[in-house]
Amino acid sequence: MKITKADQSRSLKDIRVTSILYGNERYPFYIGILLISFALLLFLPSQVTTMEGKNWYLQPAFGPIIGLSVMTLFSFIYVCRVLIKALKTHPKYWIEYLYEGLSDTRVPILTCLLFYIYIKSIGILGFFLSTLIFICTLLFLTRLINRFWLSMSLIATIIIILIFRVSLGLWMDNVWLYEFFPIPISDFLNKYF
Repeated sequence: MKITKADQSRSLKDIRVTSILYGNERYPFYIGILLISFALLLFLPSQVTTMEGKNWYLQPAFGPIIGLSVMTLFSFIYVCRVLIKALKTHPKYWIEYLYEGLSDTRVPILTCLLFYIYIKSIGILGFFLSTLIFICTLLFLTRLINRFWLSMSLIATIIIILIFRVSLGLWMDNVWLYEFFPIPISDFLNKYF
């Protein structure tokens, strides 16, 4: 059996596509690092003050500028290298790669979104109810929702409240939901839940 030039080019193309789609390298990570470090470089002058009478190397922004510049430079080089490799592949593989990349990061993205909703709901539902709903939602997503884990989530919520309220002495603002109760009950719920 003789290997033709078409077979060789097709196998090289398959290797390149396979390395892009299923390689050990995480291209979205480097794109994210590039975007974040570039944004932090842009915001740095407005966030860090300069000290009058000090040399340029003693300024508070000098260290972060070096670190962010190095991160931006190397992630930019890596992303450019990946873009050149991606432009050589057929566009139908791009969609497959995006699908594969998003399916790998689906759980962390969903967890971050749920955590954001949890933080925003504390002022509306209260710390106890928001924490209990958040933990039960995570249990549901991991398919561990049964009587044992629901009781463990209730115990964990109570322990978290005891740690924050009793040990650390952290108190939240008044909760919107508790305003609908009579004043003595509302004060009790705001104090302990």
